[in-house]
Amino acid sequence: MGGKRVLALCTLGAILVAACAPASPGATSPGDAISAQPPAARTLRVAVRVEPVSLARNPPREGQTTLDTTRRMFNAELALIDDTGAVRPFLAEELPQLGTDTWRVLPDGRMETVYRLKAGLTWHDGAPLAAEDVAFGRRVISNPGLGHGGLIPQKLMEEVVALDERSVLFRWSQAFPDAGTLNTTFSPLPVRMLEASFEQQSGDAFASHPFWSTAFVGSGPFRLTRWEPGAFIEAEAFSRYVLGKPKIDRVRITFAADPNAALTRLFADDVDLLADSVIKSQQLPALEQDWLSRGLGSFVSQPNSYRAAHFQLRPELVAPSALLDVRVRRALAYAIDKQAVNEAVYRGAGIIATKIRSRLMGGLVPRRARPSSAIRTTCGAQSS
Repeated sequence: MGGKRVLALCTLGAILVAACAPASPGATSPGDAISAQPPAARTLRVAVRVEPVSLARNPPREGQTTLDTTRRMFNAELALIDDTGAVRPFLAEELPQLGTDTWRVLPDGRMETVYRLKAGLTWHDGAPLAAEDVAFGRRVISNPGLGHGGLIPQKLMEEVVALDERSVLFRWSQAFPDAGTLNTTFSPLPVRMLEASFEQQSGDAFASHPFWSTAFVGSGPFRLTRWEPGAFIEAEAFSRYVLGKPKIDRVRITFAADPNAALTRLFADDVDLLADSVIKSQQLPALEQDWLSRGLGSFVSQPNSYRAAHFQLRPELVAPSALLDVRVRRALAYAIDKQAVNEAVYRGAGIIATKIRSRLMGGLVPRRARPSSAIRTTCGAQSS
């Protein structure tokens, strides 16, 4: 929702309300009548590519989906990566610092980090958000039957303990550089709502709990108010959000699987924001020809996918056998005009990277001794 568009809509709404309402006895001028009206509620209309299975950050048994914007509206984590790429505290008062009591490396190579939550945190239903909710979040996400147990960081967590209502201790099985910046990979969960189901029901029954869908309760900037499956999701600003009540009053999320149809809705002023890969770089020419050139909005290129080439290196399977020669693989890598691919597929918005990765013992070896290396080319960009 562009700033100019928001201002125009709110001003027009105030004038229309004043013109249609009966004159109040105390009104002395049209200006007084207009100023007496409450400000018009602001609704951000969002279209995303697919309807989420859940609004939770890491729901049970769901594969990797690109719904960061949608889930960011409803969730808050210990740390936050801001629009400049800097990591700063979110639910936590401050982030653990290496070499202090909040981040200790033990003699055997294991680690301990301590996060202290900000005071007065609450869930969307008004219940307190406490350290036990963070510890319970780890219990759920680490459960091997729910699909996330083998992922980082949870597979490196030996234990997560609530020391008191606001302090959480993480015990790590090994050194992990991101232990002090836990963000979207790890979220608290309301223990009072889910613990009984988690302990007493099967994995399938727990994954079907209404919390994961239409009864979701989070701690992010917007609180779920209505979810019509297959149609839309509506939410309102959460007044007790940790960073303060959002300036946008309401959000309405709809779904648009066809990128061209999504673009048509944008041009028709049926939507304010296209997010979560609902359009791709192929739609940028249509945007640039009219919408962008007239200053009606802007776009952010989000490089969140990659294209890569991998070689089969098992001698009994590789064909032709010449691919076992590192010089042949290197020649193929150099022969690919990656910039031309970038221009043709991503209109130059991709990030090109060539990486030679060793598969010998999982470590690094000198360039002259890389007979089993793989060449990887990354060139991905999407628009949102």
